[in-house]
Amino acid sequence: MPGFFAFIIIIWLVWRNSKRQETDNSRSYIVIALAMKILVLLVAISVFLNADPDPFIVALLTLALLINWLPTCFLEWIVVPLGLPRLAYWIVLLSWPLNLTRSVRAGATLYAALAISRCGATPKLLNSLEAKLRKLPASDSCSGVAAALLADLSGNAVLARNLMQHANNQMMPAISGKAKMVSRHWLINQAARSANWQEVIAIAAHDQRDRWSYTITQLAMRLQGKAPAKRDWILWSLWLSAPQRLDTLPLLRLALSTKRQVTVPDQACPASENLAQALAELLHRLENLQDMQAPQFVSAMQGVELQLERADTSLRIARRLHDLGAPPEATAVVQRFRQRLIEIILPLIETSPHLVRDADHVACIMEAKAQARLKLFRDIEVRCRDYAARTDGNDVFSTVAEWSNWAALCEIAERLLLLDPSAEDSLFQATFHHVCNFAVYLHNKRNNKVLAHDMFVWLHSHCKIDMSAAALLAKNMRAG
Repeated sequence: MPGFFAFIIIIWLVWRNSKRQETDNSRSYIVIALAMKILVLLVAISVFLNADPDPFIVALLTLALLINWLPTCFLEWIVVPLGLPRLAYWIVLLSWPLNLTRSVRAGATLYAALAISRCGATPKLLNSLEAKLRKLPASDSCSGVAAALLADLSGNAVLARNLMQHANNQMMPAISGKAKMVSRHWLINQAARSANWQEVIAIAAHDQRDRWSYTITQLAMRLQGKAPAKRDWILWSLWLSAPQRLDTLPLLRLALSTKRQVTVPDQACPASENLAQALAELLHRLENLQDMQAPQFVSAMQGVELQLERADTSLRIARRLHDLGAPPEATAVVQRFRQRLIEIILPLIETSPHLVRDADHVACIMEAKAQARLKLFRDIEVRCRDYAARTDGNDVFSTVAEWSNWAALCEIAERLLLLDPSAEDSLFQATFHHVCNFAVYLHNKRNNKVLAHDMFVWLHSHCKIDMSAAALLAKNMRAG
């Protein structure tokens, strides 16, 4: 019985320490977590060595030992699959998994969100978990991923994707391994649901040491028909060795039903005989965006451009205008048509800049790229001015909102650099002062060191010319 009371006291101490934790002293918390686990072990040993231990106490301490020393296994094998969010939250909070000691409460919300995604979201559960996220004193590495899961469950897919992409792009140790794995798996699942196998392969290729990611990569390669596609028995063995077998079984069956074949290199679009054929080819490509490769899109656009430049095209347009009784201004019609075509492909270029990265020989694409570049820079400047205004006004949003804003800016910047890699220096000059000042404000005034450090790291990665700015950012990174 004294051992039981000692165990209760230990749980209380862990709870109090987790309430007071800070995110910038992870080594101290690892020591505390180990000390708590050792104390639980010593209490259990003292009870087990008792001549006549109480069976109820023995069973309780055995369960406590399993949860305290193997919390991740207990959570991922039992609690999360059963959809028990409250139990998941308190197990993390009381057991302090060693990979989450730097952000125990954020890790608890992450596991609770994972459990909610299994059991189904109710407004009460979502509101309860969102309230816990808002109470976090600073941005933790897991809070952004937990917020993304809640946003997805609430129907805000755009916010969820931005947060998950940002988390997946973060480097260790700025983000915990568990949070990064959850973000990567979520992005892969979303791409697989829309049968975007090319994106599945691109995301999963970032970490082939993860058995699940490697297995999904091989299944996606089989489904896309890419070489070298694995044989059936190899796919079966990969699936058996990977976790989440029940979840990936439908994907395995779909891959096995797909004939294994060698990929044929993409052929350029055949030369169109007239403008109608060129436009039909372009329309066909736009209707199959998921399977479209950059050379195919560029070839289709080039076919339309070549037809617009042909003299017989202008002649047919002028003849048609004459038949309709309109002024024979074929050049003006072609120009307006080209502008309309640019307006159509502009949203595609903004969202998928990789399609036109090496297409500077097509006039329509060059004009659309210039407009998309200008628009992306304007979006970045607006967000930077917002950071400057909030720095001057000592204004800060909630943890989730701050991560969301930062993830959105990083996503826009990533699309800008995919569109124009030479714009990196201009991007740095546009963001350095405002983002750096806001990060310093978060670090010094709001004790939000995780988000501030992430901002410093991002700025430093894009600082290629200004050595004084690079030295300042490196100093700030060491301070954070």
